[in-house]
Amino acid sequence: MRLRYVFHGNDKEPHPFHVKSNWIPPVQPSTALERYFENIKLSLAEIEITKPKHNLSYNEHKAVKELQNNTAINLKRADKGTTTVILNKRDKIQEAQVQLDNRDHYRPLENPMVTDTLKKVNELIAQLHNGKHIDDMTKKWLSQTPNPPRIPIFYTLTKIHKPLPVGRPIISGCEGPTERISSFVDHLLQPIAQKQTSYLKDTTDFINFIEKTQVSNDTILVSMDVTSLYTNIPQEEGITIVCQAYEKYHNNSPPIPVWKRYIDDVFSLWDVRKQDI
Repeated sequence: MRLRYVFHGNDKEPHPFHVKSNWIPPVQPSTALERYFENIKLSLAEIEITKPKHNLSYNEHKAVKELQNNTAINLKRADKGTTTVILNKRDKIQEAQVQLDNRDHYRPLENPMVTDTLKKVNELIAQLHNGKHIDDMTKKWLSQTPNPPRIPIFYTLTKIHKPLPVGRPIISGCEGPTERISSFVDHLLQPIAQKQTSYLKDTTDFINFIEKTQVSNDTILVSMDVTSLYTNIPQEEGITIVCQAYEKYHNNSPPIPVWKRYIDDVFSLWDVRKQDI
């Protein structure tokens, strides 16, 4: 609130890549804001503190603790929805290893690449800055990667909505060499992705779209699923498509009409009789 008070009237849009500051706004003596804080403190001091009641029974709390301390199981959220999945850790590791053994998508490294990758990322940041493509603050933000960086971690989220549950591969790059530059690219591409006619934000967005779509009685809803979407996207072709979309977006070209798509799920409406399919 003190920050809002100090910068009141400053309608300048915040920089999307500002570096977090440790600056603490000074106390504003003899102001309504400080009097408000004092009243809040007095009100809080008068509140009688009572011990909170547990929202779990004794047996439920005991069961949760036992699950947390069980090293033979793996607890993770499901790939979709808010469900928690409990699996035998040995089976979980085995299923992940099957994916990693696919040499079309993965290969073992003789040595870690994080240091070399960070060096290449820093060189790229310097090129962008020297070419006036990014400003000083963006360069500073992009350069705030721990040195040495954290090695990205591979894990999977179980697709419980599938007849045969498998894991969706996830690479956690938090504090890794590409975390900041990835966020930077995502910031540039999100507006482009959202302008595509196929873009779906979430389930509610899809339902709203269907409800507003006028169809005939013979229209059939078709859903398609892309197998292993991320690992099956050829990198060179993917980069080419992204570059083309980026150029069209900045040239204000009209969007290309395509199907509705949410990550690896594709939906289409066919105005055709069922027997004609």
